[in-house]
Amino acid sequence: RSIIPLVHSLLHLLTTVLSSPPLWYLPTPMDLPDIRDLKESHLLDPDFLRLDVTVHSGRNLVQSYWRSITSLGFDNAVDPYVVLAVTRPARPFEDFAEETTTSKTDEPNPVWDEHFSFVINAKKGKRGNLEVTVWDDNYGPDTKYSSDIMIDLSEFGLGADYVKKTLELGSGAEIDLSLRIGKMRVDMRLGRDLHPTEVSTVAKRKAKCAEAISKLLGRHVSPDKAPTVSIVGSGGGFRAMTAMSGAAQGLHETGVMDLCTYFAALSGSTWYLSHLYTTDGGPDVYRCAEHLKERVSKMEEIMQFQNADNFVPTIYGRYLEGLYISLVDLWECYLSSVFEPDKDKSGPRKVSQQRPHVESANHPFPVYTALHVAEDVDTQAFAEWVEFTPYEYGIANFGSFMAIEDLAASKCRGVVCRKFRELDQTFFIALWGSAFAASIEVIAANTMGSAQKTLLKTLLMGFLDVTNLDDMRPFAASLPNMLFGLKRSMLWRVVHSVHTVFSGFQSTARRLSNALLGGDDDQTDSGTASKEVEGIKKGKKRRAGPQSNPKAGKNRKEDAMMVVDGGLAFNDPFPPLLRAERHTDVYIVFDFSWRNDQTDYPFGEYDKAVEWAEAHECKLPKVGKEYAKEARSEER
Repeated sequence: RSIIPLVHSLLHLLTTVLSSPPLWYLPTPMDLPDIRDLKESHLLDPDFLRLDVTVHSGRNLVQSYWRSITSLGFDNAVDPYVVLAVTRPARPFEDFAEETTTSKTDEPNPVWDEHFSFVINAKKGKRGNLEVTVWDDNYGPDTKYSSDIMIDLSEFGLGADYVKKTLELGSGAEIDLSLRIGKMRVDMRLGRDLHPTEVSTVAKRKAKCAEAISKLLGRHVSPDKAPTVSIVGSGGGFRAMTAMSGAAQGLHETGVMDLCTYFAALSGSTWYLSHLYTTDGGPDVYRCAEHLKERVSKMEEIMQFQNADNFVPTIYGRYLEGLYISLVDLWECYLSSVFEPDKDKSGPRKVSQQRPHVESANHPFPVYTALHVAEDVDTQAFAEWVEFTPYEYGIANFGSFMAIEDLAASKCRGVVCRKFRELDQTFFIALWGSAFAASIEVIAANTMGSAQKTLLKTLLMGFLDVTNLDDMRPFAASLPNMLFGLKRSMLWRVVHSVHTVFSGFQSTARRLSNALLGGDDDQTDSGTASKEVEGIKKGKKRRAGPQSNPKAGKNRKEDAMMVVDGGLAFNDPFPPLLRAERHTDVYIVFDFSWRNDQTDYPFGEYDKAVEWAEAHECKLPKVGKEYAKEARSEER
């Protein structure tokens, strides 16, 4: 009698498990809990508090006479930087318990004004201390300037105001900082609603589109009755970029561009769209075409890698900053030499610089796309679409969005732990078109000298910690994971799936820490060694960065998300436009996907988008092979 119910329960459990989705499965929007519940019950967990710290400045930070003599440098200059560490038991997330300011070269009175945030335990008895230490970069990565100073976090109440503190380091040296402890506040925008500025801008754009439609039809059409028309630009590298330029001029000359509310782009089309919105003097299809024409006409010269000598210091500089490194960085160096050869003089373009032109509502609202993937899982099995606008980036299926400026910032539980500079627009176009990063190795192999090849090979092998570049997805970029810190307190199907996929990521940060330990001597010729290679081999200290612990060089587990070219799923960027919040009625699709022959079936990529739409319960009209046959017939 006791065994039969147990066997019955076990069989029921087994049946449930077998009928459950596989571990890599991530739910469609219909499977997710209400996103407001996620916000209240998960990210704003009362078990955690937010500690905000701002390091302001220092005074009289000089070495003593005896210290300068014993260091054999005969130099009392200091390159100070501050390390902040939350001690146990206050550190629920070990990998985000320590942050570092930038170092100030030869500066006895440094001004930092750098801000950091930590997620700490809420209970007073478990808050621990904030450990503050000043280090000196002038004498190597492990030289302390001051002893550790402990600030008892249990002494602080919850409040909105910062408490200023001056810490005495001895011999007249001081540093100023301020801190506050408050309830959890996240820097992530949660929910499936559109960004407020997108909502207001699109409303203004719809009014202008209604005027254009009224003019076209010869009768009045009110904005609330006007259809939402969206342009869809496919991937296809330089072919797509060039063709999209011609298509945009045609749309402008026929007045159709004035009817369009959105302009979504993928891979090569993003190269055109991003340059259109950052054209000097504002978006202009003709000026943009001339700029791209002038740059592409120099492709043969650029493909000789004349600027390759600058690539290595650029990548090495990012390594020292603490950024993740992949072949996408090399691909960006190449694209920068194509599109912005003078950016060091004129200043690099930023995606956020598109905002004034977008907010004028004189042009369609731009949406760029990529894919969030797992390294060891096939893209067809797991891939989430990531959308980018001039305001934010995020994954609509997770209802999670963050400011576009914070793409490279370190994040934990929706909190920006350490801000970082906004990445250049050329990084984004390298990311959006990263499928072509795989070809950079082939181009380099055919055009670069042996010394340059050896340098790049040594650097990249050190950064990526692989013996062969074929061992990884070379076109994947590792970015700080905006969803890091989620725990198993939500529905099993959501969190267990997310945890499984995220914990399987091969974070490039892990490879970088291995690079700090040194490289393979056989990979570097003594005749081609450089300060960059020697820096890796000697374990050169990485400066403060969002993906590194410069003091200890330790790994950060599960804090990376891999992002690749959206064309690896299908080559038309429909998913962001299929969101109910954008309610597109009419699509004008330009598909520049590669076909071996003009008689080949032209709607292969579109059919994949239709399959995706059906799986996600979205409406996208079928075209069908019969229509394609008719379109190819002589009578047609």
